[in-house]
Amino acid sequence: MTKKRICYTDSDGTVSVIVPAPAFMAKFGSEADGLAAVRAKSLPAEATNVVELNDSDIPFRGGLRNAWRQSSAAAPTVDMTVARAIKTDSIRPERNARLAALDIEYQRADEASDNDEKGKIKTTKQELRDLPASIQSTLNGISSPEDLDAYKPTWPTKS
Repeated sequence: MTKKRICYTDSDGTVSVIVPAPAFMAKFGSEADGLAAVRAKSLPAEATNVVELNDSDIPFRGGLRNAWRQSSAAAPTVDMTVARAIKTDSIRPERNARLAALDIEYQRADEASDNDEKGKIKTTKQELRDLPASIQSTLNGISSPEDLDAYKPTWPTKS
């Protein structure tokens, strides 16, 4: 089984990787012949920066895959600026769910005329709305894609 991968940049700037199927590669007398057949069959005509790499040369594969960039026929790298934007966007669904849950709590507090509870909920909701902006300095201090992918924000709670 080959550990080689064919990496290239698509016409839209995204980096793609072709992983040769072992059954397909087994049809050929050598790895080089198999990879040549994979290139002929699967590589788009508009592909640029085409390079064969060992699997271990492919960058971190976590949730930051769309931050890969390739500027020449070399292994792609993770663009940390793009990765930070992806990470920021990835927290929004949970943040939105927490905001929706607080909407219900707020309605209950409003029905009970509990102004103290309503105030606490309003403060927590604002902290949740501000969270994407407030974590930027932390995200900017993270230098590895692995650590960035693993980062979990501290979620505001009612005090």
